Amino acid sequence: MDDEFTSLGVSFSLVGSSSFTGGAAPIIATEGGVKAAFASASGNNTPASSPVNSITSGAGPSSGCPWIKAFQADFAMAVSSVSVFVQDFDSIPGQELHMIAFDGSGNEIARGTIISLGSGGDGAIQELSVSAPGIRRIKIDTDTINDNGIAFDDFSFLSQ
Repeated sequence: MDDEFTSLGVSFSLVGSSSFTGGAAPIIATEGGVKAAFASASGNNTPASSPVNSITSGAGPSSGCPWIKAFQADFAMAVSSVSVFVQDFDSIPGQELHMIAFDGSGNEIARGTIISLGSGGDGAIQELSVSAPGIRRIKIDTDTINDNGIAFDDFSFLSQ
């Protein structure tokens, strides 16, 4: 996934702290339909497969959340909008997940929000996006949520 976007001037990373010690890198799932991403034999919150080149922060333990590090994308050039589809955001009902946009100086310039549907969000897909001139970095604050596993797919952006 990272290789696909490197030529476009985008790099991905996980940042911040995490209480989960089972691995730090996002899991890249490459097979199956969108709703199959968390349908493994291990349960609804364990990644199995999802569409080609989707990004997921994986699945952690059933307790001790939040455990996922924040997902970050850095842009070599300014962009005006960023979007990603979030699957399986089924943490505490009403909990917010943010995409925070920063300018080249590291100042927050915009914020997009989706709200957890609780157990009704299991397998649901929501678009998380942000728009502002001069975006050079986005962070999705997965490090602040109480969710055992979410998936990101169809990452897109518009150059300025």
